[in-house]
Amino acid sequence: MKKHMLFIFFLCLMMILCTGCSKHVQSSENDSYMDVKSRALSSEELYPPLDIEKKLLMDENGCKVYIPYITDEKYSDVNNKIESFITERIDGVMETGWDDKFYINIDYEISYNQNEILSFYFLEESFIGWRSHEFLTGINIDMQSGELIPITDLIDVDEAFLDELFSYRGDKYGREEYISGYLMENYEKDKLLEMIKNETGVSYYFSNNYIYVSFPLTQALTFHMEFGVKWEHERLSQ
Repeated sequence: MKKHMLFIFFLCLMMILCTGCSKHVQSSENDSYMDVKSRALSSEELYPPLDIEKKLLMDENGCKVYIPYITDEKYSDVNNKIESFITERIDGVMETGWDDKFYINIDYEISYNQNEILSFYFLEESFIGWRSHEFLTGINIDMQSGELIPITDLIDVDEAFLDELFSYRGDKYGREEYISGYLMENYEKDKLLEMIKNETGVSYYFSNNYIYVSFPLTQALTFHMEFGVKWEHERLSQ
């Protein structure tokens, strides 16, 4: 009888422990799945903003380059990733020559710094081979994983997205209709969507209210143009 009671007690204990483990695993999987999306749109301060300093990476021959530097040591890998990104860009530009006819200035703006997610863009102004250039490159990082965030992790990039994107009006010169017309005339919709999804020749960044996509353009049009889509819960990827 005692052996029978001990067996039942042991069996019940194992069932309780297994149920707890199962709930813990399931909870961890759900937290991981909802991680970026839930934090990006959360109105709550789940994690405080990151402490970011402006670091002067380069000051030479009239060229100045600034990058964001996160002061917390646990983000050293992210700092290295940001610095490597800009260093590679500078090296690529310097291959064209380094003399008094050349300069490159890079600065950045932070558009989102909340809940251990960082979104910012580098604005590069350069003069190479007697021609001036201006580029805007968005970078979006999940600080918990240290990985870049693809735009498709945040929102569905489909034809509805593209139509809404090109209906955006935010340029003080009112050039959006002209530029979107140029893009639609020179690229098929599928091609534009592929470029945005894969960040091929384009980049994105986001704020609390909008996701912005930046298209590089010829100097004759303008150097680049940003279009935006307003954040809406029903537009999030499922």
